[in-house]
Amino acid sequence: MAVISVINQKGGCGKTTTSVNVSTGLVRRGYRVLLVDMDPQGHSTLGLGFDPDALTQTVFDVIDTREQDVPLSTVALQPAERLTLLPSNVALSSFEQSMAGKAWRESRLAKVLFKVKNQYDYIIIDCPPSLGLLTVNALLASTHVIVPIDSGFYSLSGVKKLRETVEMLRSKVQHELNIKHVITFYDSKSTFNKDFLSDLHKIVGLESLFKQKIRRSMKFDASQRQGRSVIDLGSKRCGVAFRDYLNLTQEIVEWTKTARNFRLRSLRTTNKTEVRRQMVRAINMAYRGEARDVKIAGAFNDWQPLPLQKNKNGQWETAIELNPGQYEYKFIVDGNWITDPNNAKVEIRNNIVNSVLVVK
Repeated sequence: MAVISVINQKGGCGKTTTSVNVSTGLVRRGYRVLLVDMDPQGHSTLGLGFDPDALTQTVFDVIDTREQDVPLSTVALQPAERLTLLPSNVALSSFEQSMAGKAWRESRLAKVLFKVKNQYDYIIIDCPPSLGLLTVNALLASTHVIVPIDSGFYSLSGVKKLRETVEMLRSKVQHELNIKHVITFYDSKSTFNKDFLSDLHKIVGLESLFKQKIRRSMKFDASQRQGRSVIDLGSKRCGVAFRDYLNLTQEIVEWTKTARNFRLRSLRTTNKTEVRRQMVRAINMAYRGEARDVKIAGAFNDWQPLPLQKNKNGQWETAIELNPGQYEYKFIVDGNWITDPNNAKVEIRNNIVNSVLVVK
């Protein structure tokens, strides 16, 4: 069995499209597949025809720590024969907050998947566009990683950062991950795309790049509106989009069979304390001042306002799990977006001033 995380901290590069179509492509070839939606936006859930906002239980209930574990089987949905979906919605965005300071928080998903590993041939994990605690959970539960890369300038720097993260897991906690990249939104007639491909070869090498490229197609938008994959809609209705993902699926089958014999390991076979030390930090964010309501938003949570709580000393605070790196952020105080009055480090971009947090 292979557990494959589909990951790129850059948004809009085709992670969900790849997760949904690879999952249905594997089902079409006769495999039993579990698709895990680890993105609070719930796009994989939506892409398979379910309304995330209407769900009363999601992956959050399965991986969060409660007095009694919630079995995966009670939350999972069945969009098709041999295809199981562990859905998501915005409730998952509170996972980092609810798990702050708790032991083994990086391994919650690995623990859940280890229990059901014999029920599936493939587990596909659609990751959020960040390298936070949700993504760490996905990587530590995985044997393989697929990185969708859209043909854009910023994609190259994102690839370098992600490869550093994967290498850290390999060297620091002996967690082996077999990684490959797939090019999305590709236009063979574009001179820029050809130059981009040449630059990408220099960074990742030919051996870690799938031969099949995913070409641009309006059929992806059409299939998403219907809550179905292009694989389900078929070749007559989806043309190159159908053929590209079906070919990619075949490459993935060959890759996972011929690659080194990875297996999903027990929860305690890697040193998760080292992951915590090397990768994830619990950062206390605080606002000191009179206010009725305080929230924080930044690059670390896709600029979605996160409420702060008022402590007994009258200070507003919250804990956020972050990787080492630099993050822009702002407070929202009584509805007004302001920079952090206690942080002199700022970044000015397009005449917008944001506070800057550096996590080492």
